[in-house]
Amino acid sequence: MKKNFSYVQSLVINITKIPGPRGPPGYNGTQGPPGPSGVPGYNGTQGPLGPPGSPGSGKLSLCSYMTAASSGVTPDAYASRSVQRTESAGKKFLGVNCDSNDAKFVKISSTESSGKRTYKCTCDNTHGSGDSNMYCYIHYWECPT
Repeated sequence: MKKNFSYVQSLVINITKIPGPRGPPGYNGTQGPPGPSGVPGYNGTQGPLGPPGSPGSGKLSLCSYMTAASSGVTPDAYASRSVQRTESAGKKFLGVNCDSNDAKFVKISSTESSGKRTYKCTCDNTHGSGDSNMYCYIHYWECPT
């Protein structure tokens, strides 16, 4: 029995040394060298940018991003701060939102009086992030009416 095992083992070793047949060529064959660069596109041949266009019908290009912060307060479970802004004559606020560097709860509210809206951000409680003060922030875009 030992003799048969040695014979089979030698056959397996010899067969594993024989390389297999070559496979078929790939789908696209070999790849040639890269071609020459193309001509520049329409905008690639343009000179420097021209003057800015006139504002569109929404006049959004006349809007300004604004932000304001409350005064700081020592962070603790009872910390509370608020910040508010009122639209000025001939202006409207868009995209108003609030945030804080450490408050657990941030709330936005608004009221209207004499056609002007006042937005208020209130920030309460703290996460204890390690900041020395908690602040409440309001962010908005101020646009002409």
